[in-house]
Amino acid sequence: MHAPPFNAADFDAFLNQNGVRHRKITPYWPQANAEAERFMRTLEKAARAAHIEGRRWQDELDTFLLNYRSTPHCTTGISPAELLFNRKIRNKLPSVDRLDPMPSDIEDIHEKAINNDSKRKEKMKKFADKRNHAKNINLQIGDYVLVRQQKKNKLSTPFGKTPYRVTEIKGTMITATSEDSGNITRNVSVFKQIPNPNLEPQDQIIEDFHGDMPNTELTRRYPTRNRRSPEFYNSSQT
Repeated sequence: MHAPPFNAADFDAFLNQNGVRHRKITPYWPQANAEAERFMRTLEKAARAAHIEGRRWQDELDTFLLNYRSTPHCTTGISPAELLFNRKIRNKLPSVDRLDPMPSDIEDIHEKAINNDSKRKEKMKKFADKRNHAKNINLQIGDYVLVRQQKKNKLSTPFGKTPYRVTEIKGTMITATSEDSGNITRNVSVFKQIPNPNLEPQDQIIEDFHGDMPNTELTRRYPTRNRRSPEFYNSSQT
């Protein structure tokens, strides 16, 4: 979160007083806050259903939250209320389970939730990487990049023409700076690495090859092949 209310000094003092670590997400990248975004989608669906049925969504919100917190989560396999209170909460569904678990059961529940959460997230990551054709982008501090821009018309290019220089890397969150546009923080997928625009073309080639000029084998565009004449030219005439 980078909105002004969350950058105030009073807000930082409140977090420090309560021992809360403020985790800022990548701007214009909803996937970084996917857990909250997905819950809001479910919450809006419940409010919309209550409105269509002619019921007060404020009253239906309490029922929805009770059902949500008492239902085993698809990732951890355990209900959120049980992980928070170390016991199952009562609802309108009949149940014969013990409401007050033993201390050993509490440890097993939390350990099970952690293991299930890790396995589920690893599975979702593999699926998302395969669907999005993800690939490794090896950016380092000091590299020059272009930033993907929104398409305005049919003649607009995918990336802007202003070069940026990478100044900070936090996982997939990249911060780059430009003399004309200032600092920008985005996900690594919106950047495209380019050669150093401050060097001459000849100097850039020398830098890329660590001081060695490229030879013809490295700069050849197409592979060569051995050519031979057809067999019938070599056969004897009868």
